[in-house]
Amino acid sequence: PPPPPPRHSELPDVGFRVFQLDTSNIKTWDPHPEDLEQALLDHLEPIKPDRSESDILYELLLKFGYDLCAPLAQREIAGKTVSAVADGALLVCLATSINRAEAESLALGIVEWRQEWPAPPADTTVVFRDSAFVDDVSKVNAVEILRQYGIAQVRSL
Repeated sequence: PPPPPPRHSELPDVGFRVFQLDTSNIKTWDPHPEDLEQALLDHLEPIKPDRSESDILYELLLKFGYDLCAPLAQREIAGKTVSAVADGALLVCLATSINRAEAESLALGIVEWRQEWPAPPADTTVVFRDSAFVDDVSKVNAVEILRQYGIAQVRSL
């Protein structure tokens, strides 16, 4: 059979976006009752291993109801790439590792960036990769900092 077509992340930038329908980037929960412990361990990282951050980001746009042509900006905050969709209505950080110090800096940096927009959206949603946080304390600290500054919608993959 012919080789599969290149993934979105492998295509050259020619000035416009080209999309190809594919399966979800997120693993489907399919527990095996005979080995539930292994099923849980297999699902600690819910993102399929062969998927790029760009693949995941565009799937999130669709899942959250944004147009694939929605304005998109990126910024490095605390050494992590954060993407802003639709002028900050959706903020996405798909870093694979976030320690305690980075979690606080990242949350405060997201708040500062959001405040730079002339009219920040009232209902901003922030999405993180759940497995990136080194522990629950790091995640809770980041979520609480965001909530203190009016960002109540924080989701995890």
